[in-house]
Amino acid sequence: MEIAEELKRKRAELSKRMQEITREQMAMQGQMTALDKVIALYDPDYLPEKAEEPSRRRGRPRNEGQVTSREINALLSNVNKRRAVLEILRDAGRPLSTAECAAKFASRLGLEDNDHRLGQIANRLSAALDSLAKGKRVRHAGMVDGRRVLWEIAA
Repeated sequence: MEIAEELKRKRAELSKRMQEITREQMAMQGQMTALDKVIALYDPDYLPEKAEEPSRRRGRPRNEGQVTSREINALLSNVNKRRAVLEILRDAGRPLSTAECAAKFASRLGLEDNDHRLGQIANRLSAALDSLAKGKRVRHAGMVDGRRVLWEIAA
């Protein structure tokens, strides 16, 4: 029985140490996040390195090239998405899909047509378009491929 008790004691010590390390890691992550925010004030183009961030997700591993929400937030932080979407639709002079709006929006931000963040930008603009539709500023103008909605400015 003495061996089992010693092993249990050792396991309890390890468990306690792991909890301490987890608390330290969370505190450091909070400090890094705060530093990233301050750095972004001085350097708007700054994006934290993915390698520096410890993985907090417990689900599926992130795919190579997958965009983080933080990256999109930093990219769109100084942009009024609703206003930009209205300008894009007005300038187009024809109904546009969300993907077309996102491509034009990305080009205004200086991004390439095949930028890996385009899908996430389209998601954010879709939310802006839905919000504008609720306010009766834009409306559906039909469908493309029977799935994608075309948007136009409501008269």
